[in-house]
Amino acid sequence: IWSSGWRVRETMGDQPEVAGIGAIIKPNRYSILKFCELHPGGAAAMCGQIFEGDRLVAVDGVVCKGMTAEEVGPLIRGPIGSTVEIEVLRPGDTKTSTVSVVRQKIIQAGPAPPQPAHTKGIRESLQAGAEKLKQAFANTQIGQQVAARAQANQAAAAVIEEEGGG
Repeated sequence: IWSSGWRVRETMGDQPEVAGIGAIIKPNRYSILKFCELHPGGAAAMCGQIFEGDRLVAVDGVVCKGMTAEEVGPLIRGPIGSTVEIEVLRPGDTKTSTVSVVRQKIIQAGPAPPQPAHTKGIRESLQAGAEKLKQAFANTQIGQQVAARAQANQAAAAVIEEEGGG
């Protein structure tokens, strides 16, 4: 839908889920990334070839030296059922091993980790602003068209972007 310089894009709810291997990777005191925890039942633990204490060398051929755990995470994650190649170096070994791991949906056990206190106010402000925008937009012709189209297509959301930007 195009109208008065605004473009509306639908976001469908059937996008592929992203999964991982069920492992926590952290740097040691020398900034070397190591597997510090394998979740029981997770793909890394179930493959039987990755162990706590193993050094992460590469993911799908991308060498991880000098990378942070946050930078490596997106390399490891991918669609459920897809395969990722993890190259590890076990303590005491001189030769690396490459392990194929099938990504699985990770189910978090227990409550979600607490959010930093300063994000609560930001989150509440964003939610309040989004609600005000939603209410104002719903009373316009384009808003009603977007809502009808999103409902007809079973869209999970409609994203409204300003065209031209500037």
